[in-house]
Amino acid sequence: MRKVVIFLILLLLLLFTPSYGEEYEIVAKGLKVPWDMVFTPDGRIFVTEREGKVRLIENGKLKEEPMLEINVAKVGEAGLLGIALHPRFSENHFVYIYYTYQASFNELRNRVARFVEKDGKLLNERIILDIPMNSNSAIHHGGRIKFGPDGKLYITVGDGANSLQAQDLNSYAGKVLRINDDGTIPEDNPFKGSPIYTYGHRNPQGIDWHPITKKPYISEHGPSGFDYSIRQLRNRGYDEINLLEAGKNYGWPLYVGKENDPNYVDPIIDSDGETLSLIHI
Repeated sequence: MRKVVIFLILLLLLLFTPSYGEEYEIVAKGLKVPWDMVFTPDGRIFVTEREGKVRLIENGKLKEEPMLEINVAKVGEAGLLGIALHPRFSENHFVYIYYTYQASFNELRNRVARFVEKDGKLLNERIILDIPMNSNSAIHHGGRIKFGPDGKLYITVGDGANSLQAQDLNSYAGKVLRINDDGTIPEDNPFKGSPIYTYGHRNPQGIDWHPITKKPYISEHGPSGFDYSIRQLRNRGYDEINLLEAGKNYGWPLYVGKENDPNYVDPIIDSDGETLSLIHI
């Protein structure tokens, strides 16, 4: 019960605690748009920089030479984004990375690739999953990846500012995907032969699991100001925390926030008109 209470308190603090007046410690300086990081069992930190580098922090110091440098699409919210360690990293040294690349003149794509870490370098890239976006937009690429308690890799993908794709089960955009560690499709996925786990998302960029129930939650950016997906102004923003249920539709772009429509899943928490830019949970 205590763990449940702590989990809920952290969610509320994430939504409503001001950022001023906090104490902090500087771990590393000189990073360029650091986007994600993971901690290894031996205490090292791997950090992604959105411009295309993976950096290593070891013994409290940022190494000058990157672990990896990839030619990514360095535009807007796209680039080198999420990073995850295999659950058996201590044995196999597998590291997974999500990044955006220019697939053609008029399309950006994302992909998940697996590397092997050796002596502080990431080697032997293997493409695990390619993610067509059917868009050349520099925004709404999602990008968080993480292994769940079930040993499957979960991948959050934005709608690529092409919002109707979020409702299209033939597209990976606007979805949370679930795959095996080698990129194959789990037999118990809700849509046979598809990596899609949930759909109807706008731009999910955080995912984690309840410490007791092991149920997955995501944080999701809602619209604010001028919404390019519908080409009009919105006067309210609805960032969301959603509890993921396999095969369920979370409503975007048909609605945001809580609508009490039985055809869609409402968020468990939304920002009720404010825009907080929820990133990680």
